[in-house]
Amino acid sequence: MKFCPPPRYWLVAGATAPGVSHVRHSRPNQDAYAYHSVAAGRPIAILAVADGAGSAPRSDEGSRLAVATAIAAVSKEVSKGGWRASAVNPRWRRIGRLPRFRRAAAPRDGVNLLRYAIDRAHSAVTAYAGARGLAPRDFAATLLVALATPRWIAAAQVGDGAIVAFNSKTGQARTLCQSHAGEYANETVFITARPQPGRRISHTGHASAKEYDAIGITTDGLENL
Repeated sequence: MKFCPPPRYWLVAGATAPGVSHVRHSRPNQDAYAYHSVAAGRPIAILAVADGAGSAPRSDEGSRLAVATAIAAVSKEVSKGGWRASAVNPRWRRIGRLPRFRRAAAPRDGVNLLRYAIDRAHSAVTAYAGARGLAPRDFAATLLVALATPRWIAAAQVGDGAIVAFNSKTGQARTLCQSHAGEYANETVFITARPQPGRRISHTGHASAKEYDAIGITTDGLENL
């Protein structure tokens, strides 16, 4: 995704394809992505990418539900303009209006909102599994989300993959979040994981949109690039 000059807006593109082994064994594509511009004329973009766990039999459903829930949660709150870091508490209390968001929101506001979106995705996938009499791990998927405004980029992720900010003029790149890497190869954390008391399952980060004018989100299949 790249930020374009006036009229200022984020130009977004995405793609996904099943891996070779998935095609060979007729397995569904377990990756999913979604993006949304909050409203016409507002240069705010919301991005989400998920990668279903290969060991989970219905992870393709989990990844699609995770990105859809995260996008919807962020879009709803930004459209209402009802979130600021100083106002967000464990119950996610909301205050303010959209003009206040456009003038005064800071990167930490975006980070908190993305954490909220990940919490919502976790709850949605868990409820979806319970309604079908299945274990949440059957729908396990990673989840990477980002919120981009003309002034800053906020990011949060659960699992492996990468969220990278770029400066298209200088070639400078920066990874915004720490990837969840386990002791063994291909070991990571999924959206269905139970958070430990007092700890969140997401890693977060942010950057200035003046310093970085593009952002890329990828699953672990391209993470090493």
